[in-house]
Amino acid sequence: MKSLIFVLSLFFVTSTFLSCTKEERVPSSVISEEKMVDILVDVHMVEAMARHNQLKDNNQRANMYYNYILEKHNITLNQLDSSISWYAKHPTTYIRVYDQIIPRLEHSLEMVRTNANTGGQALRTLDIWEKKNEYQLTSLQNSNVPFRIEENSTIRFSLGDEFVLKTKFSCKNVPSSLQLVMQVKIHFTDSTESIFEKKIVTTNPDFEQILRIQPDSKKQIAMISGDLCYLIDKIDNPIPIEIRIFNVEMEQITK
Repeated sequence: MKSLIFVLSLFFVTSTFLSCTKEERVPSSVISEEKMVDILVDVHMVEAMARHNQLKDNNQRANMYYNYILEKHNITLNQLDSSISWYAKHPTTYIRVYDQIIPRLEHSLEMVRTNANTGGQALRTLDIWEKKNEYQLTSLQNSNVPFRIEENSTIRFSLGDEFVLKTKFSCKNVPSSLQLVMQVKIHFTDSTESIFEKKIVTTNPDFEQILRIQPDSKKQIAMISGDLCYLIDKIDNPIPIEIRIFNVEMEQITK
């Protein structure tokens, strides 16, 4: 993720020295101003963590947070690189973006200070995946690794909880025409539900698949269900394949 840090640094330095040019609309191929604000707020927060929580001494964990930002906003590093290059060439637009970023960062800082002054607790994270964390599939069906997570002596759901499902895949003989997804279904106590899906876009076993789950913060969660390897297209007969699913985690983030 050094590349991400580098392009951001280049973004700031280049923008400082570029003269003002005629304002242009953001092209459709470039990340929009609104989305760029959200992304850079997250990046600055991670950089602050790196400085104050010593993430810089743990490159693997720092990279995990940067990868999480890309996953959260559904962008690639190349998309971010090219968008940053465009903004760097248009200082007026860049300044307008930062006019929105700075107040949000100041608000976040004030929240941290308030939390500290009132004895508030930091975010609590807990891995609530209590099943085995590796699976071998030799045939593909519509539902392959279903799961349920319910409250127990160690798991409690609270209003505002968020979740991050993480795992890795190694696939062989999977027809390219079939789309596999990680699927999570949040069941609320009012009998409604929300479904979250993440397409499995790579079979590189070194690439961590991440699905971020942000349920309605005003609804109480009753249960979580889902499937680590769900086939969107309906099939009549199982398809012979080789899929290894490993390093499974379900992180609960409680505010």
